[in-house]
Amino acid sequence: MVEASVGFKALGVMFCLAGRGEAELQNRIARAWAKFHEIWLLLSNRNSSLRKRLQLFSVVVGRSALWGSESWTLTRRQKERLQAVQRRMLRRFAGRRRQPDEDWVTWIRQSTHMALNAAAAAGTKGWIQEHLARKWQWAGHVARMAAYRESSWTFKLTVWRDSYWMSMQQPDSAEYSSRPLRARAGRFRRWEHEAHTFASLMVLDVAWVVLAQDKKSWNDLTSAFTLHAWK
Repeated sequence: MVEASVGFKALGVMFCLAGRGEAELQNRIARAWAKFHEIWLLLSNRNSSLRKRLQLFSVVVGRSALWGSESWTLTRRQKERLQAVQRRMLRRFAGRRRQPDEDWVTWIRQSTHMALNAAAAAGTKGWIQEHLARKWQWAGHVARMAAYRESSWTFKLTVWRDSYWMSMQQPDSAEYSSRPLRARAGRFRRWEHEAHTFASLMVLDVAWVVLAQDKKSWNDLTSAFTLHAWK
């Protein structure tokens, strides 16, 4: 019998019935490192423009890391891990070299600060911010699609609950398929939790699927959403 945590790949995405998306996150991080090492000779060439190297990093490595990230439901710890991977990569080619007698912690801080400033100047976005922006855009798309097609499979699959989520529900709840309003510590959140929380702050008593019907207003809130969801 195959365990629920054992998955399979389809179109480059790791699918499994349990694990809170951990398998797919590990898969994307591994793919990002593979691409990073593949173009390392180009990224490490300090005779080339740093701006162009950062743009290459964003296009090749960043897109590989965030493939399919619209469907992710990341915990705070997973977000921090993904951010740490990006910063480690940036330090290796956009930061400064460590001096022989320099303290390791001091070098990490200063090199990271230098690399992030260079990345911002080159238009290289943080992976978490880009993930959240993609998720917000996708949420609006599937909400509008569901409004035109009542049986939209895209919407159903996007808000689908895996076996872990189902196992964490309260059996004696009046609405077993609905998540309790007050979550227990450490409980995995729904995919739409961030969109729902932010939309309720923008417009009281209005569901996020309703707010998403105005495409322009929804898109204008992208930056505000990324700041709210990643504090």
